[in-house]
Amino acid sequence: MLAACSHSTVKRALSPVIGSWQINGAVPAPEADLPQFTSLTFHTDGNLDADYVAAAGALAHVVQASPQIKHERDSYSLVGNSTLRIVEGSRALSYTYDIHDGKLFLTPANGDGAIVYRRTTTN
Repeated sequence: MLAACSHSTVKRALSPVIGSWQINGAVPAPEADLPQFTSLTFHTDGNLDADYVAAAGALAHVVQASPQIKHERDSYSLVGNSTLRIVEGSRALSYTYDIHDGKLFLTPANGDGAIVYRRTTTN
């Protein structure tokens, strides 16, 4: 059975990211060009269910609106031992990740700090 599976399929099936994660803390404010994920469910088939605060566009820092939570189905891939790539819409977002103490730490490729999620379920 495993012989018929691709390397990426096996890697995802054994990954500790599989399952559901909820942001640890308050819902973040929208950013100008990146979604702020509030809930992530990683599936072994490479699909990702994501709830997020929609990007606010160029006026994010000027307009103070209530965060709008949206849901979408994306896909993801694991690259190496610590990189997670999320295909969101027509773009791929890269994050480094670390998991310890039941928490997922996602750091955007060009970010300066990790976003922390707590595990809610495993699949």
